[in-house]
Amino acid sequence: MATAAITPAWAAAPFGLKMGDKNLDFGDRWDRPNWFWLNSVPMPDPRFNRYAVLFGSSGLCRILVGTPYFPDDRTGRDARTAFDQIKSEIDGLYGNGRYWNKIVNGSPWSADSDFVMSIAREQREYIAVWSSELGSKMRDDLVYIELKIVGHDGYKAILTVSYEFKNTDICADEAAAARRAASKD
Repeated sequence: MATAAITPAWAAAPFGLKMGDKNLDFGDRWDRPNWFWLNSVPMPDPRFNRYAVLFGSSGLCRILVGTPYFPDDRTGRDARTAFDQIKSEIDGLYGNGRYWNKIVNGSPWSADSDFVMSIAREQREYIAVWSSELGSKMRDDLVYIELKIVGHDGYKAILTVSYEFKNTDICADEAAAARRAASKD
């Protein structure tokens, strides 16, 4: 997988997207209220092939991106290498984030060869987060960034990065209201 450096423009507006943007290249609705896949973004990063957004009356609120699968990666070596590269780039832009790699005590998937399985079975978290509460230097209406490895079965994983803007709570409330309305039907 290519490891192009994140540019300052990518950092100031992740993938060229800004809080409140309303003119987006929407694709299909995701299976969650107010979430949409995007067909394209203004500044794509070659490491990511999935772009989704939480969108509401205040426009763009949250961005979620994902990498292609890292196949046949039981140990998570490839996923962790990509994670470390992206974490380093985000650290360089926002200051050191909080990182943890923790596994549930007594997990049957604690061996190195079961790294991805332990994540897929929710026995391990491999994650980094940035926020002003943690001392990160957030800017451009961003309040929270989360990078994590997500396991799919025991053999393949993806990385996801989530960017939350100041208006995320507004959109989350609207999405919750939409879920409640849908459950009444």
